[in-house]
Amino acid sequence: MTTTTAPSLARGARRRLVVLTAVRHVATGTVLASWLLTAGARGLEPAAVGALVAVVGVGTALLELPTGALADVVGRRVVLAAAAGAAGVAYVLLAVAASLPALWAAAALLAVAQALASGPLEAWFVDRVGPDPDAVRSGLAAAGTATGLGLAAGGLLAGALAALGSALGLPERGGPGLIALSVPVLGAAVLAVVEAVLVVVLLRRAPGAPGPAAAAGSPSAPEAPPTASVGALLSALPRTVASGAGLAVRDGVLRWFAVRWLLVPVGFLALELLGPLRLTELLADPSAAAGVLGPLTAGCFAGVGLTAAVAPWLARRLGALPAAAASTVVAGVAFALAGSGGAALLVAGVLLGYLASGPGNPLLAPLVHERVDGARRATLLSVRSLTGNLAVAAGALALGVTGDLAGTPWAFVLAGTLTAAAALPLLGVARARG
Repeated sequence: MTTTTAPSLARGARRRLVVLTAVRHVATGTVLASWLLTAGARGLEPAAVGALVAVVGVGTALLELPTGALADVVGRRVVLAAAAGAAGVAYVLLAVAASLPALWAAAALLAVAQALASGPLEAWFVDRVGPDPDAVRSGLAAAGTATGLGLAAGGLLAGALAALGSALGLPERGGPGLIALSVPVLGAAVLAVVEAVLVVVLLRRAPGAPGPAAAAGSPSAPEAPPTASVGALLSALPRTVASGAGLAVRDGVLRWFAVRWLLVPVGFLALELLGPLRLTELLADPSAAAGVLGPLTAGCFAGVGLTAAVAPWLARRLGALPAAAASTVVAGVAFALAGSGGAALLVAGVLLGYLASGPGNPLLAPLVHERVDGARRATLLSVRSLTGNLAVAAGALALGVTGDLAGTPWAFVLAGTLTAAAALPLLGVARARG
C-alpha cells in the first residue's frame, strides 16, 4: 500500500464505521426507551418484565465468546449482517407479541443480536487501518460520538413514534397486535433492515485495502475462505475461543485491562439503576421522576458521544494512560457525590460522570488492539464485553443490597468508588508495557 492511499483508506474505513455505528445505536436507543414499556402495556407484571431483562443479559453473556470467535472464523461482515437480521426479527416480535413465551423468544433473539454485534465492527475497523494507534484512536473516538448521539436520538425518536402511534388511533394497551408503543419498536426494526443492507454494501473490501491478516500481521486471516466447509468452520470455533480468551489471561497488559473491565461498567448503573430509585425518593412522584430521567438519559448519551471526540487531543496533550486515569477518577468522584443531595446534584453528578467517561474507550482501545492479531481480535473484544456484562450483573446486586441496607446515597458512593478504582489497573498496564 502506498503512503498516499493509506490515509484515504483509513478515512473511508472511519466513515463506514461511523455510519454503521450511528444506524445501529439509533435503533438501540429507540428500543431501550420503549420495549419494556411495551411489555408492561401488554399486561406483564414487574417480575415477568424483569425475567425478560434477565433472558437478554444471561443470553448475551453466554453467547459472547462463541459469537466473537465466529466473527474471527467466518468473517466480520457475515456476523454483523446476521446480528442486524436477528435484531430486526426480535423487534417485530416485540412489537406484536403479547404472550410470555413469544416475548421470551424475542428477548432470546435480542440476546443473540447483541452478542453477534458486540465486537466485529470494531475488529473490522482495526483490521482495515492496521496498527497505527492514531488512526485507531481517531476512528473509535468518532464511533464513540456516533454511539452517544445515536442513543440520544433513538430515545427522542421513540417518544415521537409513540406519539404517532397514539395519533393513528392505536390502543395504549392490549393483547396481540399493534398498540401505540409498537410503533417505535417497528421503527427500530426498519432501521435494523437498513443496517443489514449497509453492512453488506459498506463492508466489502476496498480496492487496495489489506486483508485482516495483513493489517494485523497475523499468519491466519480471520475471513474464512469461500471453499471452507461448515464442519471445518465449526471445528475452528473452540480453538479460536480458547486462543482469544487465553490471550487475555497470558498477556500481562491484557490482564490489567481485564481488571479494569470488571470495574468501569459499575459506574454507569448510577444512571440506569440508582437514578430512577433516587429520583423517586427525592420527588415522591414516579411521573415527575420519569420527566427528569428522560432528558437526563438523553443528555448522558449525547455527552458521552461529544466527549469521546476529544480523546485524540487528550492523548496528544497528556498521553493516553494519564488522560484515561484522570477521566476515570473524575467520573468516579462525580458518581459518588451524585446521590448526596437533591435532584439538581444528582443530575449534575451523573451527567458529569458520563461526560468524563466518554474518552475512555478511544484512549485505551489502541493499547488493547496492539496486543492481539486479526485472527483473534473479535474474540478478545467479546472477552471485554463478557467481562462488562458480568460486572454489571454483580454490580447491580451489590448496589441494590447497599441501597437496601444503608440507603441509596451510599449505593452511589459504592458505584463511584469502584469507578475511580478502575484507574489503578492502568498503573499495571503502564508497568507491563514498559
